[in-house]
Amino acid sequence: MWGRVPTELLPELKERLKEAFLHLNDELSEISKDFSQRVADVALSGLIDPNEHDWLTVFFHEASVEDRVAWAAAVGMRLERFDSDAVQEAWNSWIRLYWQRRLDGKPLPLDPKEVHQMLGWMYGLSPVFVEAVDLMCKSPTPTFKHTRFFYKMAKSELVAEYPKATIRLLAHLLAAENEALKRQCRFVLQIIEALPLAGRQGVAFGQLVDRCIELGCLSAEGAQDLMTDSD
Repeated sequence: MWGRVPTELLPELKERLKEAFLHLNDELSEISKDFSQRVADVALSGLIDPNEHDWLTVFFHEASVEDRVAWAAAVGMRLERFDSDAVQEAWNSWIRLYWQRRLDGKPLPLDPKEVHQMLGWMYGLSPVFVEAVDLMCKSPTPTFKHTRFFYKMAKSELVAEYPKATIRLLAHLLAAENEALKRQCRFVLQIIEALPLAGRQGVAFGQLVDRCIELGCLSAEGAQDLMTDSD
């Protein structure tokens, strides 16, 4: 719908969008999802600071949960196409601060539906994965509805590259009392099995294995095999 926006027009587009935020719930309600994706495009352009002059704050004040979910999903998809330098720049310039502010309830707390989409940010944020895990572990529990996170994580190089952070992230997510997690058991075990042997040790790993047993993802015998392999 939107096409590509010439670089020189981005600053003006930023201001026009800010004016349009006030109409998300009336004139723009029928295209609010596409509009939210355009907001993500501008935020990730690298040419403006989305946190400056309360630009994103105004958007989130006016946006519905569905609009915020669409925005978060769009950010995740675009981050996966970025190279490492662009991801690092976006993280340092605004994403980290944005996430920290949302954790502080500014301009409003994160909704579990938003966090569900933000799980998709983790692959794109590979250069800052450890920091992203820190913030995800402070975020509300995602909904896990129709999630592909565990499936994609099982195929990701992040598991071998960041075993300790992966264990922390899994432990945080699996701590939720959500029946949907039981449908992810196969992929959870694939993630654990993909951990390097050196990473399969310590209290945190043992607690993760215990939680997998509680969920019915792993038998006591299977757990013993994992623990034996780590010795």
